[in-house]
Amino acid sequence: MLSVVRNVIVQAMGITLRLDNSNPTNQAVNILVSTNVDNFDRLMLPNGTKVPNKTYAYKVTTNGTYEFVVFNTAGSSRKATIVVRNIDKDKPKGKCVITHGTNESYITINATDANGIAKYVYSGNEYTDNVITINHKLATGIQINVGFYDKAGNFGNANCLVP
Repeated sequence: MLSVVRNVIVQAMGITLRLDNSNPTNQAVNILVSTNVDNFDRLMLPNGTKVPNKTYAYKVTTNGTYEFVVFNTAGSSRKATIVVRNIDKDKPKGKCVITHGTNESYITINATDANGIAKYVYSGNEYTDNVITINHKLATGIQINVGFYDKAGNFGNANCLVP
């Protein structure tokens, strides 16, 4: 799956909203708010808190639509909203299959995640390909564990029985 990163900036009549991180992440992101409204009085955050700052970093931990309201000293207001879509807290899911060649074994991992898989981990080594070649035959009947990380940093794993 092809992934595209874009930094969304919302501008609404003197209010600018942007994310400090628009990449897939399993961490909180900040919505950076700034305004150049004349006769600025206060900024109302999505949770209803009013702050006297023309710039503010509003921390969010879940995806959603966030609305900010700027008031001037005459009581007029302006609103701006931004949609956060890049927070991913779901771990990737997958399974693995082991096949054998003449003097090697192959571990094929079929892992999926909405943001894509970033890397695979087996026996302390990291791989970017979902087919891992082991330069010897794995012993029949043992169970191995393969881990994988999605592009947001979430970890999943699969156990495979060596045939």
